Amino acid sequence: MQASVRIHVRVSKEQMELFRGASVISGFKNLTGFIVHCVSKVSTSLLMSESQLLKNEEDKRDCSFKCVC
Repeated sequence: MQASVRIHVRVSKEQMELFRGASVISGFKNLTGFIVHCVSKVSTSLLMSESQLLKNEEDKRDCSFKCVC
């Protein structure tokens, strides 16, 4: 079993109500599961997008180098 770490986050009352409501209609049994799911999903998407952007930049440089030679 992996060790887990704890994070503490302060949110406004309105944000807490928003998060709780969204977690309930999404079918999550608790708010922690909902938040971990959403943050993981967005983080993965952002990292994949960044990776694709870097790959595209590398492809452009490779093409430019090949075209010059």
